[in-house]
Amino acid sequence: MGSFKERLQKFKLFLGRRVWNLFLVSIGIGVAWFLVDLSFVYVVQACLVSLGLAQPAQTTLPTFLLQDPLWGLGALVAFGLFRSALLGLRFYITGMLSQEFMYFQRQRVLELSFTSGANHPTAELVDLFSERTAAAGIVINHMGQTILTCMALFLFACMGFFFAPMEFAIGLFLFGLAAWPLRSL
Repeated sequence: MGSFKERLQKFKLFLGRRVWNLFLVSIGIGVAWFLVDLSFVYVVQACLVSLGLAQPAQTTLPTFLLQDPLWGLGALVAFGLFRSALLGLRFYITGMLSQEFMYFQRQRVLELSFTSGANHPTAELVDLFSERTAAAGIVINHMGQTILTCMALFLFACMGFFFAPMEFAIGLFLFGLAAWPLRSL
């Protein structure tokens, strides 16, 4: 068994350069997802002030942003549109991950069949080309979604432990207590 770096290099070669780069893009989208969800608190504050349900002194926003009453509603609409676009990009990138992976692996199977096809049974090559590549593409799709979600989750956890460590730890404990009975479902 090689070192972690060697195994990572082998995995990177197995995936292909474009798929690896899409995984890196997934990490970036996870960071953007974190920032967008984090900004929701400020957008809600601006919206509440613009509707007259909160006073500007009760918010953490700069007062020059709260001068125009339509700014809060505009920020809420812009937030919704940006979050929707980010959600679409999230699904697009994870779909691209699986499609690029399947393309790369099928290309490798075709090269194998042309260069040394006589050494491999046709049924095995057809199985690799169709079913196994498609199943592996689904796994890669889920890996991309997991990376993206875990990146946002990691950043939220860091923020929670940084700003309110005791409250965050209690919240995690209570969440664990509530989720414990659901583990058998």
